[in-house]
Amino acid sequence: MRIITPINVTGPTTFTRAGTATYTTKAGLLATAAAGELRPYYLATETHLMGVLIEAAGTNLALQSEDFTSASWAKTNVTPTANTTTDPKGTTTADTLNATVADGVASQTITFTGNADKAISIWLDAGTAAATHIILQDTTASAVRLRANVAWAAGVPTVTMVTGTMVLLETFASGLYRLQMTATGVIAANTNSLRIYPAGLGTAATGTVIAWGAQAENVSKPTSYIATTTAAASRVADAMTGTGLAFSNVPETDYPQWSAGTYTLGTRRLYLLKVYEVIVASTTDNPATGAALATPSWLLIGSENRYKMFDQTISTQTAQATSIEAAVTPGGIVNAVAFFGLSGNKVTVTVDDLSEGIVYDTTKSLQDYTSIIDWYAYFFDDIVQRSDIVFLDLPSYGSATLGFTIEGVAAECGEVVFGRQKILGVSNYGTSISIQDYSIKSRDAFGNTIITQRAFSKRADYDVTVETAAVSAVQQALAAIRTTPTVFVGEEAKAETIVYGFYRAFNIVLANPSVSDCTVEVEGLV
Repeated sequence: MRIITPINVTGPTTFTRAGTATYTTKAGLLATAAAGELRPYYLATETHLMGVLIEAAGTNLALQSEDFTSASWAKTNVTPTANTTTDPKGTTTADTLNATVADGVASQTITFTGNADKAISIWLDAGTAAATHIILQDTTASAVRLRANVAWAAGVPTVTMVTGTMVLLETFASGLYRLQMTATGVIAANTNSLRIYPAGLGTAATGTVIAWGAQAENVSKPTSYIATTTAAASRVADAMTGTGLAFSNVPETDYPQWSAGTYTLGTRRLYLLKVYEVIVASTTDNPATGAALATPSWLLIGSENRYKMFDQTISTQTAQATSIEAAVTPGGIVNAVAFFGLSGNKVTVTVDDLSEGIVYDTTKSLQDYTSIIDWYAYFFDDIVQRSDIVFLDLPSYGSATLGFTIEGVAAECGEVVFGRQKILGVSNYGTSISIQDYSIKSRDAFGNTIITQRAFSKRADYDVTVETAAVSAVQQALAAIRTTPTVFVGEEAKAETIVYGFYRAFNIVLANPSVSDCTVEVEGLV
């Protein structure tokens, strides 16, 4: 048995960036975010949110990154044709490079600063050539710092890194592939030539390849794309401060936001992430002040839709007609996440560390097949969905962003709990589970049954074996959460033993010097 002590998710973080920056959309296209606009982090090859893009300042040293017909690119036995193919943005600006003679090459000298590994990236798509080679050649030292051999088969690339490292190969919706690579041991004072061989080097072949968006950077790992023309271009740094919800695709459109003015009876407004309703004839009070008056002018209805899954109430659900996506910066170490009141097909959780990138990416299905015990059940039983699920293997990173996606036609989530887990002991058979139903069942004067359906909460009485040497620590851990809504997990794979709520009582019997017996009575939140 273990507990997850929650870290409260509060209001939105604060984000700034003085300029524009590019990012990949969920649809697999390249888009540009305006100044001050936070960029969600998607991979073109995935359908779920990875987190948010927080990058240091960057510079693309490759000139005319999208125009291979320009003089910035020297061509030897290569004929470029501009704007022949759809680019990653969905417009037609990708160029065709035709190697008319074997070993034809388009090249550009890159001026790096500092001796180190350097980032090289470019979008390619198949043309008529069977192979394409990307090389960073140190002509001063006659050394190859990067060589990527791309073999094309039915339009799909297979990349062999002869020198350097492939960081990521992404497939964009337009059909182009972005090769994101690291060149090793670059000496900045030497002449470094970025070379594109449309039909390969040493292949004795000719042919075409589609190219777009060349980028060379003074960092070791490629970053988001920066377009250039006649000079190098830069992206300013992102800055995000505070903790809490960093991004959500759930719109804040429940009601209009409150602004100073006069409001009449029954009017609802959003204020500080909450929904308020006017309960007097008219008022000019702001909602929080009006709700706190001895004779209130406003009534707090509850959290707005975006924040319902963080309000410590399972029965109030964040709902959306499509998938729910969010990213949270907890501001501390989180190694477990629990979801309650779910509706959808599957849940994905990611952990994105600022320095190491994506360190966790796990998806769990919400379909429960445990009741399928024979062919009749397979064909005729109702599909059972898991409403509660936990992820207990998150790596412990103190400054990471946690992202999650609940995929489904009509996704819902009652509560998301982020926190640190503590193992109390081993759950035993003998643990009992039940629910507390708050529905009202009564009879009228004629004996007819009247049922008013209301919510229910889960209950569990855990039977746990605890190491006797750890009894004091277990007692202190339970005492510390006596007034804190906590996730109790009997067994990760058994949703019925996962409860979010309070313990009513616990009892530890010091049975012998090795192990002790513990019971914990837990009542869940509605």
